[in-house]
Amino acid sequence: MKSIARCVLSFHRVCAGITLLLGLTLSAEAHDPGLSTASVTVGDQHIDVLFGLARQDAAFLLPANTSAADIGTPEGFQAMQSTLQSATADGFNLYLGEERLAPVQTTARLKDSNNVEILLRFRRTGTTQLRLLSTFFERFAFGHREFLSVRATSGASLGEAMLSAKKNAFQINLPEVAALRVPSQDVDSFFAFLKLGVEHILTGYDHLLFLFALMVVCRDLRSILTVITCFTIAHSITLGLATLDIVRLPGRIVEPLIAA
Repeated sequence: MKSIARCVLSFHRVCAGITLLLGLTLSAEAHDPGLSTASVTVGDQHIDVLFGLARQDAAFLLPANTSAADIGTPEGFQAMQSTLQSATADGFNLYLGEERLAPVQTTARLKDSNNVEILLRFRRTGTTQLRLLSTFFERFAFGHREFLSVRATSGASLGEAMLSAKKNAFQINLPEVAALRVPSQDVDSFFAFLKLGVEHILTGYDHLLFLFALMVVCRDLRSILTVITCFTIAHSITLGLATLDIVRLPGRIVEPLIAA
């Protein structure tokens, strides 16, 4: 019986080793589809749209031979600034009624070494219906998402949406800009992020292989559920800290730590 037990334990260890090796190989090739933001502020005279992009995502809007490293320095970014501004103005469409407005101001800046911000300013007309259409997704990595939020200058929320290649438009009536914030919008936003998180884990082969390697050595269902729960909570905390810009670590440090 001891010999059988040792064989089973050895088999588990071999499976775990193979799985971890496969996970490291695939994680090097896996690419996070990315999450960008578009913050829309509706004023009496103007409508401002502020985009937030990671450098890796911003590179998709530039010529094919451009890499994220090319825009990671002030000098490199300055060389690509006008191209990035034009691509953003072309890719984001703002309609008031049936009229598509051209931005009266477009400004791109390097927020920090890892993120880019692009501001589009539109002149507001008297038309009440506002429609926003983002056509970036055909250029971004497959599965990219864009979190769109619309607010009045007072700070009141007018609406939120998670845009994607399948749902790339959002519409709102401007007379409602002074209305009180609708609580259900917070609920819709929560479930949109919850769905995004589930998709992020289920479509990430590196995540699944890592969890499988841990479950190989689990003894019962309770330990398996504990491992999955702890992994999900830890991953959510790290994503939250990174998204809110509370913790900022360069990729050259994070990626080896993930592998380790």
